Amino acid sequence: MKFMNLFTWIFVASICSGDVLASDAFPVFTTTPINITIPASIPGCANDIGHLIGTNYVYELDGQMFSHDKGHLQTVAEGFSGKTDESTPWKTLTELLAFYQNGGSKNDLAALYDETSTNFINLMYGTDEMKGRFQAFGHSIVGMRIILGCKYSDNYIAAYVRMDYKDGHHDITPFFSPRLELNIK
Repeated sequence: MKFMNLFTWIFVASICSGDVLASDAFPVFTTTPINITIPASIPGCANDIGHLIGTNYVYELDGQMFSHDKGHLQTVAEGFSGKTDESTPWKTLTELLAFYQNGGSKNDLAALYDETSTNFINLMYGTDEMKGRFQAFGHSIVGMRIILGCKYSDNYIAAYVRMDYKDGHHDITPFFSPRLELNIK
């Protein structure tokens, strides 16, 4: 009887901790027209005369913006299973984050890209030194948060992601990939 009570308490504690009920969670994927206005007077701003309206560069995009932590991508440590059906760009990026954090084979990485990325993948796995550096980079990532995703060209999406690292710094990194398809009709 004491064994059964102990087992019951362990089971209840594991449910309350979230370990048993953890499930994959992804940012909701939708698209909407987005207007971005950037002052042309910003030092170092690229000259983009095709989008210059008055004193600003104005871009009309079709995509999605996130504020605060709404674009947070779940990590394996937070309960992500490691695999998705890749039906949204955010699911694919979540799977890529898991690959970066956990490592994997050249074929695992290639499965998250298309054939146009062959040169990148071959470079990352070209030598033992490059593979080691690439894996060390991936292991240094503690989290990713989507800031903006928008249609880039054809079925490509440009996703701008904040990447947080173990040493406390972060970068804003663009991802351009046909595997992050918007499927906008």
